[in-house]
Amino acid sequence: MASLHSQGERHEEFIQFVLRELQPGIDGDGKKVEFICPTKTTNWWKKRGENRIARAINHNINARAATIEKAYLNIFSVLVYSSKTYLIKDFISRGFQDQQLPLLDPEKFGKDLAMVRDMQDFYENQWMFCPVVFSSTMPMDKRTIPCRQILPIKDEKITTTKSNHSKSVIRVVTLHSGCYDADWSSSPTVVFKEYLTGERDALRNSWTREYNAFVKIDSCDHIVQYLGSFEQNKRCFMVLEYATEGSLLELYRRDEPPATPEERRYFLYGMMGLIKAVDKIQNLGGGSRNQRTGFAHRDIKPSNILVFPGRQGLYSAGFTMKLADFDTATCEQPIDEALVSFHDNDGDKTYCAPEASRVYTYETQTIRPVPLSSDIWSLGCVFSEALVWVAGRMAAVDKAASDRRTEIQTFHSLQINASLGDCFHNTQTALHCVLESQQAAVKALKGPTNLSGTVCTLVKQKMLVPSPLGLHTQTSFENGASIQEISPATRNHDEIQGIPSFDRSLVLSTNGFDTSQAITDTPSQIRSPDYRHSIYTAHINNSWEPHRLYPSRDQQAPSSLYGTTTIEDVIHYRRIKAKKHRLPGYDQFRRRMGRRHFIFVIDDSDSMRGLKNEVLRTVEALIWLVKDIDLTCPEIRFTSKPSKRYPPAIAAMAGRFYSMDKLASLLRHWENLDEADRECNMRYALDQIFNDASIVDPKKPTSVLIFTNGKWEGGPIKDRGVEGCITNVIGKMREKNISNTGFTFQFVSFGDDQDGLNRMTYLDDYALFGGSPGNRE
Repeated sequence: MASLHSQGERHEEFIQFVLRELQPGIDGDGKKVEFICPTKTTNWWKKRGENRIARAINHNINARAATIEKAYLNIFSVLVYSSKTYLIKDFISRGFQDQQLPLLDPEKFGKDLAMVRDMQDFYENQWMFCPVVFSSTMPMDKRTIPCRQILPIKDEKITTTKSNHSKSVIRVVTLHSGCYDADWSSSPTVVFKEYLTGERDALRNSWTREYNAFVKIDSCDHIVQYLGSFEQNKRCFMVLEYATEGSLLELYRRDEPPATPEERRYFLYGMMGLIKAVDKIQNLGGGSRNQRTGFAHRDIKPSNILVFPGRQGLYSAGFTMKLADFDTATCEQPIDEALVSFHDNDGDKTYCAPEASRVYTYETQTIRPVPLSSDIWSLGCVFSEALVWVAGRMAAVDKAASDRRTEIQTFHSLQINASLGDCFHNTQTALHCVLESQQAAVKALKGPTNLSGTVCTLVKQKMLVPSPLGLHTQTSFENGASIQEISPATRNHDEIQGIPSFDRSLVLSTNGFDTSQAITDTPSQIRSPDYRHSIYTAHINNSWEPHRLYPSRDQQAPSSLYGTTTIEDVIHYRRIKAKKHRLPGYDQFRRRMGRRHFIFVIDDSDSMRGLKNEVLRTVEALIWLVKDIDLTCPEIRFTSKPSKRYPPAIAAMAGRFYSMDKLASLLRHWENLDEADRECNMRYALDQIFNDASIVDPKKPTSVLIFTNGKWEGGPIKDRGVEGCITNVIGKMREKNISNTGFTFQFVSFGDDQDGLNRMTYLDDYALFGGSPGNRE
């Protein structure tokens, strides 16, 4: 810094004024440094009647006081403090004005040694005169700020430390007056959210994600207000409005819930506004031809919801909750109403949706796309917990969390190792204790006729249900809070015209596939003429009757738990590009099946020649049905080359990105029938498949479907080859503590060869699989 020697009273008076008015700030290194607010120097120079600018200019300098006052006053302040006012003519002649400060290059006006030396003095002294100023007229979006430029922070409180928030530090700062304008923020207290990019540069992506989210949001009364963003000394900041009451989690911890019915109404109304926040991010518009676009938050939880008090007390008119923390948000994408827009799971596991949970081996190594609407589930968890807190304070919240842990430990222990021991679901549906805690809260708040009962019903029936059964923000109404319910009761079945069935129609059944751990688990067997299945996990306790699976064509099939949807129905729905969930029974089927891997084994022997087309169209229809619930990608094998899988294992890791057409094309690998074996060696084929150590995996539920006519090599029906193979699989399941739904395989029969039908009937009802007649496996 230049010495403070005086060149006259006109300079010394200003210098003394600056020294008196210095105030503390913080530079890019986190050091406290002093500065003077530009509004103070401006007011000093413009004091009426004293003509201070003209008096400070050397008479040998030809510079107009009016020009300096309009565009060079801050520069002039630096020059007066440095006693180098003769440089003002160089700034004016080159058009370098106040708004271009700070000057970063001492050689800006040339490389003459004397000029560079003078400009170096200007460079050193300028920092105390040009702090960062926050203004609505000069928006700050990802601006890079020099390390030495001073942040006008009067007071600072760090509310989040690195120990409990790995991505960022939350700094609640109070700015000096004069360094921000009221249009930019009505309060001097704002939040500087600092991403720890100095330690982990990868966090720059989180900063960018949050900035991009705010760009798309623009503004919303139920989303925290974005005020700016900047980078200084490799540290990235978001500037956000300050919530005086902190987060919803902090409100819980203070444990002062609304006490009166009126206060509870304000609380619940404020909470319901969060639906408008989700509606906003999932209905951005902006796509071509006004196509609906949106993104997912992916981490909705109490600590990411900010609380703003009412105008006459905390729980009064104006009480608001706002969604915050968009550093895990997905990018904006078109949302095709006929399909589901998917994104990777990235957020808190306690509040994540069932379809976003990662329990199995595959899911920890690959992207697991989940629908954007999973944000609704997370919000439902927040609503559920809030109801419990309002009714019973933190003691009730803690008990509800304990009940969830107990239910998961008792019935769904696999979730614990996946850090899902505190979540609200069993990877399929809401836990029973969650619904019970809601009902208890409503009862404590005087029954279902009040607002809390309405919220409870909303959460139970429309939010804490797996996608696509729950709320979906489809179109924005005038109030911006429209929610369209997608449920079986509102589906338009008339838009799917029925077609006449024919003899070889497949009736879908989930028998043998059921992985749901719901209490109401009552699968039923469905059969139709000429389509038969045999599942080793669902035996019928009666004598072996070879003809039982071959009923007369006029026999009435039992009604399905999910309706009698045929292969022709599936093909028709796919052809007209209808939504899968409009297929009768599909939603229930998907929920009950859960997440699992599917292996389709096709008997491509010569004996299947006449059935090839029927088998392929059946397999293709089933792949279309299960593709979205497969853990990675449906797997196809042929008995002629059972060790070869389609798609290959590496490609299957990105299986979600395989289009249906590409999967269907894999079926063309059916061997040339002229080269195929006359009959299938099913024992050899299954041995080759099940010898893969990764097939029977306790962390990867799997269903194997075998499409065959039952005409195999191996002699008599009771040949122990295939039975022995199945017995070995059951042994592996027992060793690995796998439930009878953790690994299943099902024979899907084609044709009417009596020996083939009898063989599969034997496997279904008579084979012991290592057990005894009184205790079949």
